[in-house]
Amino acid sequence: MGGKAKKTAPVDSKPKKTAQDDTKAKKGAQDTPKPAETPAQALFGKWTGKTPVTLLNEFVQKNTGWHKPEYLMHGGPNSYNCTIRLSKSDKKQPTPISVHFKPEATDSTLLKHKTSLEARHVAATFVLHRLRSDTNLHRMLPPMHREYWLDLEKLRQVNTSEWVYVADPFAAKIAREKHFEERAVKQAKRREQAVRAEAGHKEELLPPAQRRRWEEMAEIGMSERHRETVEAVVRTWTTNWGVTDNSSETGGDPGARQALIKQGFREVHVDEALEHTTTREQALDWLCVHVPEDDLPQQVMQRAYRASATVVTSDERALSVQLAAKRLARAG
Repeated sequence: MGGKAKKTAPVDSKPKKTAQDDTKAKKGAQDTPKPAETPAQALFGKWTGKTPVTLLNEFVQKNTGWHKPEYLMHGGPNSYNCTIRLSKSDKKQPTPISVHFKPEATDSTLLKHKTSLEARHVAATFVLHRLRSDTNLHRMLPPMHREYWLDLEKLRQVNTSEWVYVADPFAAKIAREKHFEERAVKQAKRREQAVRAEAGHKEELLPPAQRRRWEEMAEIGMSERHRETVEAVVRTWTTNWGVTDNSSETGGDPGARQALIKQGFREVHVDEALEHTTTREQALDWLCVHVPEDDLPQQVMQRAYRASATVVTSDERALSVQLAAKRLARAG
């Protein structure tokens, strides 16, 4: 008779770990090299948001006609610094307009950096602040660049230039160049007037618009006797040259005296005219009527003198004026 088979204990297929095995496992883990740290990780640590360079590139792409930023690197290891050039194509301009940005140093950020990547991001932060200083964009920046932005904001509070902190630096550059060109033209004109004054040519009495009207008016020439008669009538019947009861209190036109002297009138005559008038225009009228002919500036002197009454006009349609002058001449 056969007997029952004996049950054998199940064999454990997994070998038991010993203390020696644990030691070997730890040693192997220590020997495994860690993944190399990327330059961005070395610079920003655990920061996972957008970098300044990325934010700047995105802003430029949103603007029509703007070219990709040019990052111009200077210096070498441990002494890198970066400047940025932005450019834009414009149909009104034959060549692209470019604007150059050079970062400024602050208490938190210097201009020299260990790596070119660090210098590039600092420059991008600087340009973003120039273009977007009216926004809270600094909240999207890494901590170090956020602090740099806040330092730049302190500098902006004391910088009163209207051309610096603008969203469109190209339009600001065009406006700035136009402003300086106009100022240069005005300065050149003032220098020319000064040279002419030294040579005996005095400042123009009338602005261009009024001067054109003056040149179009009829000019009547008469003998000295007739002219003195007319001036006497004007002086006799013109009793009020603009002086009011409170003119001495207001002080009149403070710049009238120097303006009239520059135009060629003598100081003593100008002072006397201002005693009877309150404005430059009134004083000019008074001077033209009361000052002797020999003391008048060349501009108010007659270009030609004739004993008989004549009329000259640049308006051919003013025939009636010419006829009236001829009647005056016949009447003596």
